[in-house]
Amino acid sequence: MKLRTKYSLIILGITLVSLFTLSISLGLLFNQSNQELININENTVRNEFITRMNINSEFVTEQIALTLALPLYNYDYGMLKLLADVAVADDDIVSLRIFDTDNNFLIRSSVPDKYKLDLSTLDSDTLNKISNHQTILIDGLQHFVLIAPIEVFEKVIGGVEITFSRIGVQQDILLMRELGNAANDKNTLKFYQVAILVTLIVCLLVITASYLITAWLVHPIQAMADFATRIGRGESLPKIPMNQTDELGELANSMGEMASNLELRSYEINHLAYHDYLTDLPNRLMFTAELENWIDTFLIQKKKFSTLLLDLDNFKQVNDQYGHDIGDELLINVSARLSRILDADHKEHLYKRSKSYFLGRLGSDQFILLIEVIDENDAQGVAQQILNNFKSGYKTREFEIAISVSIGVSVYPLHGDQGASLFQNAEIALFDAKNSGKSVAHLFTQEMSRQFQVKIELEKELRKAIATDALEVWYQPIFDLQSNKLNGAEALVRWIHPERGFISPATFIPLAEETGQMILLGQLIIDKICTQLSAWQNQIEEDFHVAINISAIQLKQKNLIEFILNQVKTKKINLRHIHIEITETALIQHDTVVQKTLDQFSELGMPIWLDDFGTGFSSLSHLKNFPVSGVKIDRSFVSDLDSKNQGQDLVIAVMELAKALRLNLIAEGIETPEQYELLKSNQCTYGQGYLMGRPVPASDFKMKSFNQDTQ
Repeated sequence: MKLRTKYSLIILGITLVSLFTLSISLGLLFNQSNQELININENTVRNEFITRMNINSEFVTEQIALTLALPLYNYDYGMLKLLADVAVADDDIVSLRIFDTDNNFLIRSSVPDKYKLDLSTLDSDTLNKISNHQTILIDGLQHFVLIAPIEVFEKVIGGVEITFSRIGVQQDILLMRELGNAANDKNTLKFYQVAILVTLIVCLLVITASYLITAWLVHPIQAMADFATRIGRGESLPKIPMNQTDELGELANSMGEMASNLELRSYEINHLAYHDYLTDLPNRLMFTAELENWIDTFLIQKKKFSTLLLDLDNFKQVNDQYGHDIGDELLINVSARLSRILDADHKEHLYKRSKSYFLGRLGSDQFILLIEVIDENDAQGVAQQILNNFKSGYKTREFEIAISVSIGVSVYPLHGDQGASLFQNAEIALFDAKNSGKSVAHLFTQEMSRQFQVKIELEKELRKAIATDALEVWYQPIFDLQSNKLNGAEALVRWIHPERGFISPATFIPLAEETGQMILLGQLIIDKICTQLSAWQNQIEEDFHVAINISAIQLKQKNLIEFILNQVKTKKINLRHIHIEITETALIQHDTVVQKTLDQFSELGMPIWLDDFGTGFSSLSHLKNFPVSGVKIDRSFVSDLDSKNQGQDLVIAVMELAKALRLNLIAEGIETPEQYELLKSNQCTYGQGYLMGRPVPASDFKMKSFNQDTQ
């Protein structure tokens, strides 16, 4: 072998060994640098994702708490459950629990296949923090919990506990780590192959190529690290600025898609927080913010705008009669019609309405409208236009549904210069409109506010009276007009207030029905009546009865029959001593439900009387379709018997009708001997009134004294 060749081989060998060693060193250095960059990238993404998720979760929790405030305040369990299920439908939420300030969990909702619902109650320290308006974060590896107060008018009425999952973020980070490691392994192998190939060609090219390859590999990784950092700062970057089509390019595209999905999810959460899920109208949260914006704008412009609070009349009956699916479709149709009405109004009055309207749905069957007006008359004109448009019914699937709306109106700045006062006064005006017969629009007045406060106080006092057993049951005797024999008594609830004195049932019974206290009040009355019948057992005759007035709400009570039977059994009395009185309104409102309950009364042998016959929507179909034993002629007709007019003829006609239908008849409100004699001569079966006996407490009710007084 020649020296030239030998030395060439030696030099080549030294060069090859040097380059091989250098290649190995560079390869190890490259691998270490890649791993460090991947770790930096992973930590950056993890920290940024977790931080952002915590911030978004706190925001979502606050918004959900705000959304739940009104349903929890009104104990609207259906809406609470619906809102809880909607929230749990989000991929990041695995459970939601709603509780009141007494640590009672009212609603629990979770994703069974993702999370086992915690059934434990909250500790006292957590409850104290919630009561002090604090939001609590309980961190964890796979899940974290946010507990936030639910407030109404800055008063904590409960709270919501939401469990969020970090599994999605961890899976994304794990996927990114696997992709990064896979790309690193492939590129390292490619580096060695290129390095060996170039080394065999020329040492200089190997060194140069190694340098270029290193630079080429490190640059995209650095670009992805920068991309992750900018995402963490909240910048919107739909794509990494990289044109590679290899594995690193795929990794870059995956990160771009992940960023886009994160941005889309943030938008969806934000939209859900500010819009109604059913009609896609702005919700209460957006309305609150928008109302403040309107106040700021109109304060500067020195103009007026009106707040119109709309409430669909008898919407609950639509849900009961047609189902909630039809009710939801009706709400969508109503929101669309309102938008069309307001769009047309804005085009017609563009010269005087410089600002477009704001229409939102507050929940259930309530809508809110902000619209620029010239004065109070202009505001009432807008409300009247809406009322007129509601006169035409709604075609929902195969049903023609007629529904009206009541409207409460307040005007800025005449009725308040703050958002809370404007909305509250619109609520008060709506309440007044509802009480005046519905399907009307009322403009707020100070007198309405005074009456509303009186109602609020009376509601609190009624709750206290029911809780402390302060209500009494009085009894008015019922006589057989033909024999003057005591036949029974009508039980009448009485409230003798320690300060207000006698409060009429016409005042507090509708209030009890409106505020959800009628069931409890009804049970209290039935218990008192059964207790009194038990005490009277040795004094009363076989045909003696006590008539109990049952409201429409009680007739819908699922356990009404069971409750009465349990009272009868406990007090050891006979069912034949109990008669049931209902109004015609109850038959019209809930035909299907009432039919079943009344049939059960009839099967048990409890006679059913139709009270105030002739004053409501009297219909012979009621006497035909329902198991009615008799009717009561209202006192308004009996009072006309003293004068010879059509009222006398009407009463006689009703008595003849009752005879023809083989129904018993009670005349109430008999106050003069002439009325008594006329009813008796026309074969009216039974009667009651001040002439024969006023309502008295049970202690003053004498079984034998009334016959002598009547005669």
